[in-house]
Amino acid sequence: MTAERPIELEDIDVLWAELKDLREECSRLDGELRSQHRQLAAAQSRQEELRKKIQKREAASREISQQLGCEEQDVLELARWRRQAKEQAKQAQQLQQGIEAECLESEATIAELRKLADRKGRPSSAKGLEAEETRRRREDLDLRCARLQLLRDFISGSVADTSALRELLADGSPPPAEDPVDLTDAFEELQAEHRKRMKTLVETSNSIIERKNHTWKRINKGLFVSSLLRPERCGLQEHPTIREVLDDAAALCRLRIAQKAPLPRTNHTNLRVGRPGPMKKATWQTEKQF
Repeated sequence: MTAERPIELEDIDVLWAELKDLREECSRLDGELRSQHRQLAAAQSRQEELRKKIQKREAASREISQQLGCEEQDVLELARWRRQAKEQAKQAQQLQQGIEAECLESEATIAELRKLADRKGRPSSAKGLEAEETRRRREDLDLRCARLQLLRDFISGSVADTSALRELLADGSPPPAEDPVDLTDAFEELQAEHRKRMKTLVETSNSIIERKNHTWKRINKGLFVSSLLRPERCGLQEHPTIREVLDDAAALCRLRIAQKAPLPRTNHTNLRVGRPGPMKKATWQTEKQF
């Protein structure tokens, strides 16, 4: 009598198949787990970056609030209003683009309506267009025939008045309208050049006035006479003024010598020259009205 096989030995193939499926499922779950770990690490990294960015923004807002002397909440409110202003500007730009697109469509529609009005309600079929072209060509041919007939009559001597001849031979089409010249850019360029020149002129005038005022102050204090007597001790900015004064003095001496008039003798220690007051500088705002 033979011994019976255990149930485990009979179902070994089934168990091996289940084991293979379990291993595949375990491998799949392991891959999903590693993917979830990578996603979690990436999310944690993004969270850390966002946290650092938030900390930087909070520190910047605190610094701004300290500089402005206001609460941090006011700075955040200002930032929110700035974002809303940017969104409003973006929406306004989109609306402007939509308006421009609608204007282009309206212009195209108006052009089509004008063409329809010029056709006086005639249909735009192929036969209608052909008939309109035929009528236009017939009118042109009639006008040319009339002109040729008038020329023939004028050459034969039947027509002596040249005014009618000029009117008929003149081109009936209206003269081409001249394109309006847009002078806006040229005018703005001229204004910019004018403002630049006026600014340079005002700056030059102010520098001259400053030198004149400085010279007058030295004259009133009696320091300019010592500069005239000992030019090597004066500043470089006084050299042009001293040169002008010496040239004027030389011209005065030549004039006195030519007139044989005595030269004035003045004690330089008591020389004082007064003036009404300092010259005022020109400002760019006052020059803009020109």
